[in-house]
Amino acid sequence: MIAPTASQWKVDVHPSTITKSRDWLSNVEIEVDLKDLRSSILDAKLPTIEEITYSEWAELFQDAIIISKTSALFDTAEWKEKTAQLVVAQKIWRQELARCAPLTIFEKDDTFSSILTAIHETSKRAEDMLVGRALHEIEATKVTSLKDMSNIVAYIRPRITMLNLHMGDSTIVFLRLHFHWQLLPLDSALAKAVYDSKTPNELLKQLADRATVIKTVPAQSQCNYCGKAGHKEKVCMKKKRDEKKEKVKQEGDSSED
Repeated sequence: MIAPTASQWKVDVHPSTITKSRDWLSNVEIEVDLKDLRSSILDAKLPTIEEITYSEWAELFQDAIIISKTSALFDTAEWKEKTAQLVVAQKIWRQELARCAPLTIFEKDDTFSSILTAIHETSKRAEDMLVGRALHEIEATKVTSLKDMSNIVAYIRPRITMLNLHMGDSTIVFLRLHFHWQLLPLDSALAKAVYDSKTPNELLKQLADRATVIKTVPAQSQCNYCGKAGHKEKVCMKKKRDEKKEKVKQEGDSSED
């Protein structure tokens, strides 16, 4: 993968692989099918850094430069010969990197190592913003009723994934405290289970299981006649009819008097 150094980002590819790539890219005596070279780079179909995390993208990128035999492009050594395959590889990779990182600005004459550094810095800033937003949105989540648990789980699940990816062990500590005190007055057993959770996934499972239980409990039937719960419609209608008959009878008795 791509690993940081003091001033730049260096591609972590085996030295022998880089040497073979350099020999191939700088060899003026061999004939290279430039269409095949172009295809070998484009066939990787790298996603943009907005679609996945930078670390995931870096792994895919590294595989692509090894398979296409172009890993030497991203080494820091200078090039003495400008072969056709070198020129084509440089052109295609500049286009690909610009496509993969549309928010990253780099100049035409920037080295590939400096381009990678710029891409990483842009990605890091973007990911930090996403993490901050996810943290704020979870902090703003209030559990006021267990009936809302299903919606809460659906809302926080992707945000917890984002936090766990970047915050590591600190994620579960934050989640325990955040949800334990809110759940305590609503369901002390669930609050304890949440507090005892070892991982974010375990905590999510506790909440999701509780939401499932709530969802499967049949709601109290509601009378379609009067709109109130606790009795069946036919019982309510009979009661209303009896009350009406009794009222008519009372009015009849009053008129006879």
